[in-house]
Amino acid sequence: MSTMPTENRVTAGRTDRCSEHPGTQSVASCDGCGRALCIACATPVRGLVYGAECLPADVADARTESPAPRPPSDPALRLAGIALGVATLATFLPWTRFGRGSGIFGAWNPTWAGVAAIAFALGALVWVVDRSRPGRIASARIAEALLVLAATGVAASVLALVRPPAFARPWLGHLVALAAGVIALGAAIAARRRAGAPRRPRLG
Repeated sequence: MSTMPTENRVTAGRTDRCSEHPGTQSVASCDGCGRALCIACATPVRGLVYGAECLPADVADARTESPAPRPPSDPALRLAGIALGVATLATFLPWTRFGRGSGIFGAWNPTWAGVAAIAFALGALVWVVDRSRPGRIASARIAEALLVLAATGVAASVLALVRPPAFARPWLGHLVALAAGVIALGAAIAARRRAGAPRRPRLG
């Protein structure tokens, strides 16, 4: 016994109402359970028509499948990224009261301050790129990258503080960048420990 093509059955001029939407005229009947279906409820599948409850398993799975959610961001990792961003912005302020580094872009010169500026900027860039990706890289790897870059920036900032240019004293940008770098380093260490810690099984 042949089945009437879907196109013919859908346009057969039915006068009854959809079982789900009584105010809407039906256009077909479900080949699974026989219920009347309106155009919104009817789903053609390989020459047959089904309602949502009677869809074949493969079709139902395809309709309900949704993209995998992005893994949640660790608060400590987020703090590390923000602190690195603040440290990077601070490199554009004067780093000394007099001489080299006393103007805008104070840290961006061939000294230890320049090393700190590059490390902080790379750390902030790594964090921003990771957050903009559809699927984030494993938190442990990002935490390790931020930890290394923050530690490099802090170490270079300390060396710039200990060995400043001649006749120069640290000023606003240097102190802000150093403080933000220390916060970023602590947060990155905390994020790395969380990412690497084994999960305890739930009891009960």
